[in-house]
Amino acid sequence: MSQTGKFSKRIFIIGAGFMGRGIAQICAQHGFSVSLIDNDKEVLADARKEILWSLEKLFSKKQMAEEPGDIIKRVVFSVNPDVHDKVDFLIECVPEDISLKKTVLVHYDKICPSETIFATNTSAIPIGKIAASTTRSDRLIGTHFASPPVMQKLVEVIPSLMTSKETVLNTRSFLENLERDIVEVKVDKAGFIMNRIYLASAAEGIRLLECGVASSAEIDRAMRVGFGWSKGPLEAADLAGLDIIRAAMISIWEDTADPRFSPPESLTRLVEAGRLGRKTGSGFYDYSKGDKTKKS
Repeated sequence: MSQTGKFSKRIFIIGAGFMGRGIAQICAQHGFSVSLIDNDKEVLADARKEILWSLEKLFSKKQMAEEPGDIIKRVVFSVNPDVHDKVDFLIECVPEDISLKKTVLVHYDKICPSETIFATNTSAIPIGKIAASTTRSDRLIGTHFASPPVMQKLVEVIPSLMTSKETVLNTRSFLENLERDIVEVKVDKAGFIMNRIYLASAAEGIRLLECGVASSAEIDRAMRVGFGWSKGPLEAADLAGLDIIRAAMISIWEDTADPRFSPPESLTRLVEAGRLGRKTGSGFYDYSKGDKTKKS
């Protein structure tokens, strides 16, 4: 797929949460027409504000030349898009729930052109499990964008056993147009590369916190200073969302029976209490006053 080829350059992104709105922004910045779709009008309004704020920030820092207002015109914020006949690429960014993902993809499978490539931004669910629900398993692929997508270049490309070589090549071409740094995952294993390594580290960090070995701040500082991480495992979990982190751990745990990925009890308790990290103002850290403060 290329911006100068036979394609219309129209992208559907399903889910206007943190990842969906970030991916929509980078697509618009690189000249694609985007329909950002969500069933919640307030989420869409918030997504528009956040994308415009991000674009204005990049423009003020001279990290892009195009006016923010011109870029955001390429994004349609929609509850129910009415144009389906010219969609090159659909990226599913709904929460990490396989039933929800299947429901969404089955719906769009019926109304999008047969040649539309479907991609899932799942962080851990094996792609084959999702692809089996559609009539286009050969044109369904995993594209796991590193978070936050506006700042991070990395994308894992994960074909299932059914994904065609043409789909892989077109997906790579699309991501190259977005100037992403692509890592192709050769075997469709739960968690892929990034999260198989990160989630094992995060789970161990949480268990160390539970045992009182160190505070959350000290655990994170050890990994930042000792290993050069930009964020420690608990900071990164708060940023991604503790509900998402827990769901990803469960996906790997169920697929592998590896006890390293069994969600620690304190993580489950935080999720049950609605303390999901930055997006709710509290997780392993307290964000209610704007700045991060340690809780333990």
